[in-house]
Amino acid sequence: PRAPCRAMASKTPFDACPSTCSGRSRRAYPPRGRRQTCSTRPQRAARAPATAEPAPIVKVDVELASSTPPSQPPPPPPSDASPPAAACCEQRAALERTPVPPPPAVAPPPPPAAQEKVAEALAAKQAEEATAAAAAAAEMALGLAAELERRALRSASSGGEGATCFCSSRPPPISLRDYLARFTGFMGCSHECYVLSFAYIDRLLQRNPAVTVSPRSCHRMLACSLVLAAKFQDDTFYSNKFYAKIAGLSLQEMNKLERRMLELLDYRLVVDLEEFESYRRLLCDAAAAQPTDSQADAR
Repeated sequence: PRAPCRAMASKTPFDACPSTCSGRSRRAYPPRGRRQTCSTRPQRAARAPATAEPAPIVKVDVELASSTPPSQPPPPPPSDASPPAAACCEQRAALERTPVPPPPAVAPPPPPAAQEKVAEALAAKQAEEATAAAAAAAEMALGLAAELERRALRSASSGGEGATCFCSSRPPPISLRDYLARFTGFMGCSHECYVLSFAYIDRLLQRNPAVTVSPRSCHRMLACSLVLAAKFQDDTFYSNKFYAKIAGLSLQEMNKLERRMLELLDYRLVVDLEEFESYRRLLCDAAAAQPTDSQADAR
């Protein structure tokens, strides 16, 4: 290690240390802050700020041209002075307090007389068609129930009742007319379906002599034939689950009876016009032979 300098040995201040001293110790340095220099080191002369000569000021006299010619006098002030701010506020408050009347109600223009007449004629025609269709359906349903009851009674009296897939274990407690009224009320099928139903039953009996219309089989044969007629004739029909609830059968049994009847009919559901008219007249005659409600009540 270097030996301490003479300034340290003599405890002289740092400013008195000669510039040639090379053995400075860290203890001889001044505290952190402003840097101090040795007094023997020559100081740089401070530079004087460069002073620029001020630019000469040039005075220019400019005459501004007036917007109005000097020959014309200035316009006079307006005669009507603007109202004060308080008067404006009072007028605005008075307008806000004044109730605004509602707009007048505008009535819709009445439709032309021609359109009213056309709409009334169309509604009357639709009501007439609906009434006629309901009357025809009721007539066909009455004739179908009467004809099936007649055939069931004849089969029971002759003892020719056989056991088929359409036979139940015992005759249902509901009459055939009330049973058919359930289908008429819930199905809402057209009157052609009743005619087709009777045509399918008659065609089934002709193709299969072992099948007969009996008190135990007439209800199921009627339900199955009506379902086939509604699916074949009408544009709107329901599912077999709905038809099974009306008929009082399970869905599996309804599907089985429908498939069996289609097999016995050889999947031939088309009825010619002449055949359809013959069955329709037969049902009309059967319905006409039945007593009316007033006659039944009198009995």
